[in-house]
Amino acid sequence: MSLSLREGFKEWVKFGLTAFLEYDLRNYSMKDSVGPGMMNHRESAVTLGGVLNKQQGDNLLFNIRADLGVLGANLGEFRAMGDVETGFNIAGKRTTLSANAYIKNLKPKYLEENYYSKYFRWNHNLGDIRRVYVGGKLHIPFTNTGLSAGVENVQNYIYYNGERQIAQEGGSVQLLTVRVDQNLHFGIFNWDNQVVYQTSSNQEVIPVPALSIYSNIYLKTKIVNELTLQLGVDAHYHTEYFVPGYEPALLQFYNQREKEIGNYPIATAYVNMHLKQTRFYVMYYNAASQFMNPKEYFSLPGYPVNPAIFRFGVSVNLHN
Repeated sequence: MSLSLREGFKEWVKFGLTAFLEYDLRNYSMKDSVGPGMMNHRESAVTLGGVLNKQQGDNLLFNIRADLGVLGANLGEFRAMGDVETGFNIAGKRTTLSANAYIKNLKPKYLEENYYSKYFRWNHNLGDIRRVYVGGKLHIPFTNTGLSAGVENVQNYIYYNGERQIAQEGGSVQLLTVRVDQNLHFGIFNWDNQVVYQTSSNQEVIPVPALSIYSNIYLKTKIVNELTLQLGVDAHYHTEYFVPGYEPALLQFYNQREKEIGNYPIATAYVNMHLKQTRFYVMYYNAASQFMNPKEYFSLPGYPVNPAIFRFGVSVNLHN
């Protein structure tokens, strides 16, 4: 249930305001590996919150939201988050500068504290997770450049450890992310790039690659008035790190420390064509595997991506 006061419905109303009340009913049913029958659990949660925003104008835009668990399973849980954006002109083009932040105190979910199945069983009394984040972004259209950075502190982080069991890190873990987007365009030549640097103060709890790169080099032109051609190569790459493993019995990722994955590009050569309402493509996926040894093209431990293979497809839009 919500009640909203829309921004601009009167000249003197310079921002929007929303208040809401949310009721959530949750039912859980699990097969008990020890006792007969099913384990059933029901809980409810009541959340009270509000949103204050301003999305019209050029000088200052903002969106602020806060909510608080007032009754039931999420009593005491709260979130406060917001973002703000401003802009200015460089060489006649608008450059935007934005910042966002949040602070959260989150209750563990029922299935994180209690779980019963054929292969796994646990009962825990976990503490609240606390997350604090501050970040910002600068977009420069004159050079087609985007710069962003953010830092987060996580306390009492819940994860799955190397034994595939739920675990909680009692201390704090800090995460730092810096990202650069740079797109180049010269006539029919295009080169889109994204570089991300990350670091974690505890790689055994929150593992991240130090460097991740995506690059796409392509030619884009019209052969005739109606036929658009895009010809290029793109690649994904990240440095080696202990990529989380996957446990099918839990449908969850867990922190393994047995094998590092990375330092291997997944490159694809492709041709895209667009003719009126028809799109068709030809691609040679994982082309780098034909030139690199050893062939370490894995997405997760024990889960290789597809080997080098040709693919093609056609898409027709029947809507006039």
